[in-house]
Amino acid sequence: MKQKIDETQWSYFSSDYSTLNITNQNTPHVWNNYIYDKTGRFYALVSQKGHGKVSYNYEQNLVSEGRDYFLRSGDQIWSLNGAAAPCKAEKSLCKMIPGKSVFEVENCKISTKLSVTIDPNSFTEVNMLEIKNNSKNTCELDLTAVMHTLLLGEDNTQQLDSNYFSVESNAVIMRRYHSESAPNKYASFFCADYQASSWCGSRLDFIGADKLFCEADSLFSDELNNGAACALADPLSALRFHLSLKSGESVMLHLAMGICDTEKEALEQAEIWKNPLQVQKAFANNSRFYKKLLKGNLIQTPDQRINAALNIWTKLQLTHQNLSGRDGKSYNWRNNLQDSMGFLHINTEYLRSRLIGMAPHTFKDGFVPRVTLKIDGNKKSTAHKLRHNDIGCWYAIAASYYIRETGDLSVLNEEIYNNDREKIITVGQAIFDGLMWTLSNRGINGLIRFVDGDWSDPLEKAGRRGIGESVWTAMAVVLACKSYAPLLREIGQTQKAERLLYGAKDVETCIVKNAWDGKYFVRGITDDGVKFCKSDDVDAQISMLVQAWAVLAEVGSVEQRSSAMDEVKNRCLTEFGPMLYGPPFLTEREGIGRESAKRPGCGENGSCYTHGAMMYASALIKHGKIDDALEIMQKVMFPMMPEIYQIRCGSPLWWANYLQAPYAAHPGRSSNIISSGAPAWFYLNILEGFCGIKPTLQGLLISPALPSCWNEVFVERSWRGATYKISIKRTGKYLLKLDNQELKTNIIPIPTEKRVYDVQVEF
Repeated sequence: MKQKIDETQWSYFSSDYSTLNITNQNTPHVWNNYIYDKTGRFYALVSQKGHGKVSYNYEQNLVSEGRDYFLRSGDQIWSLNGAAAPCKAEKSLCKMIPGKSVFEVENCKISTKLSVTIDPNSFTEVNMLEIKNNSKNTCELDLTAVMHTLLLGEDNTQQLDSNYFSVESNAVIMRRYHSESAPNKYASFFCADYQASSWCGSRLDFIGADKLFCEADSLFSDELNNGAACALADPLSALRFHLSLKSGESVMLHLAMGICDTEKEALEQAEIWKNPLQVQKAFANNSRFYKKLLKGNLIQTPDQRINAALNIWTKLQLTHQNLSGRDGKSYNWRNNLQDSMGFLHINTEYLRSRLIGMAPHTFKDGFVPRVTLKIDGNKKSTAHKLRHNDIGCWYAIAASYYIRETGDLSVLNEEIYNNDREKIITVGQAIFDGLMWTLSNRGINGLIRFVDGDWSDPLEKAGRRGIGESVWTAMAVVLACKSYAPLLREIGQTQKAERLLYGAKDVETCIVKNAWDGKYFVRGITDDGVKFCKSDDVDAQISMLVQAWAVLAEVGSVEQRSSAMDEVKNRCLTEFGPMLYGPPFLTEREGIGRESAKRPGCGENGSCYTHGAMMYASALIKHGKIDDALEIMQKVMFPMMPEIYQIRCGSPLWWANYLQAPYAAHPGRSSNIISSGAPAWFYLNILEGFCGIKPTLQGLLISPALPSCWNEVFVERSWRGATYKISIKRTGKYLLKLDNQELKTNIIPIPTEKRVYDVQVEF
């Protein structure tokens, strides 16, 4: 019997943490598996009960709300995916595996195995269902397969103009109306390789009036309501199959639900996908795709949960966030750049494409916008109008990461046509101008003006009149200039480098002079000249984020930074991780904005925000508090924390953006928003922080700082076309060997051959 890891009343992991086995599908909250194609534009959230949205085109097109399979034998009707049903199955198990979900059910001596995945090469969900008769008698069975197809999008109406069953294709074909040329896909098919005996296309006709889905009239009928298409009512795609299985006999059904541009294409695709070999090929392609995603760049620490998070689940979340640009219809550059920074060691192309993709959208005054549309023709939102002041800083920091990783200084000379300037500019010019815009937008205290917000979007009222100043952005631009200036020197732009460093030094001086509150730095100054997050405030007395960035940007003296970090430890730490504010804003402040209006302990108002917590952990590592950093990361690390599943009430596999703080209604509960900057920082904290493997322009710097409970770590690291197998051991002395040859410095030279190198590190 295989070993069960982290077993709870709901689930257990396989020995290598690659499979979450859910034995009790009545989990504290919806637990989703995240499955996506190669483009990131088509993905499914598959819950522990088989439900969850299927989306296309960066979540603009809600294709479906999941799937349901019901089997009827005599007067018994049960779910094959663990959902509510007239009868409860004797045994039901959901397996969440990278790239697919599997549901294994037993009832009435009938065993079933339903596998759900996404074809990586097309916008198609594929299912395989095996049904076996384990009884001594022949069984007459009715199988009802339902896809909760919707085909909803921002540019189409509620009305369907086509919904019917194609006998030739053995498929339900659906098409919604859309105006002009829609960027989404509003035609679909749901087909099978086993001949359907009846079908239904109307949710109302399938369920009946005032019924729950598990009480649907259709489940109890001998035939579905043939021809029940739907115009104004909500649609679905349902197929009914009659099966007769002798004792010991089994049958395999192959089903597919895909989306298309036109009804004609849907019919053509159904003809292709009703072939069982096509579905089997899709499963094989998916398996290869996910194996490739998880191959290489492995990190093995003494903590098995951290290993699984790094090498499997965090890597998969980072991949999807990079592929899809966080799903929405717009690029959110602050998020996308950081995601790509964390993914840089796995695939450098994402960040390079982001650096180039940002340049056309910068303004003639140098301002770097937070949000730009992914697809022409989409409607702009309020976010497109906001002038957040920090994006230029992230642009420079991300470029610095990319160039140190790849040595590719040529990206700075990439020429791009800029719409606002109406001329061709280089990526390097766009980055420099962005930093100069930030350095030029300073208030009377010498800090950077908030404008419409900084890292924390809901601080929009602190500086909307153009007076208020952000201490955090001031620190961010200091770090950005320090990071980017050396690259300018490398390409001979020494004068520009000196301008940035001079500006950064002046801003740093102003921070120390005007933002120091005796023991730590304040968060900012409002339009009315009021400093906030200071010691004599009634609430929100300290900002964890600002103190962390004082360390990251090396602002102030060593004594000031040490004092600031001590105050965070005293005021912000909870059993669920550090709060963004200690305490949160307890009452709304007119001069602050939505940040103070949000419920205390939720969102940006003092929650245990996973992104911010990982920044704080990074600061702890830099500050030399290695064990404290590990403790923070273990508290906040959302994947694989079974001892507090019931408190968190969120999926064990994916990072959520925040956990409620003790001031909230449900301390420790997950926001269940699977979108976060935490995975990138988590990956960097382990690889570059603890393991100390940092790329530079001169070579690969090796400077480990392992927690005291870790004495040995192994890392497989791809860099500059070569692979490094790095063994790190605590022995009490420092030693670095490359292919058994001792090096005089702690920098491995840039590789001259694309091969595997053996690295031994003692520290």
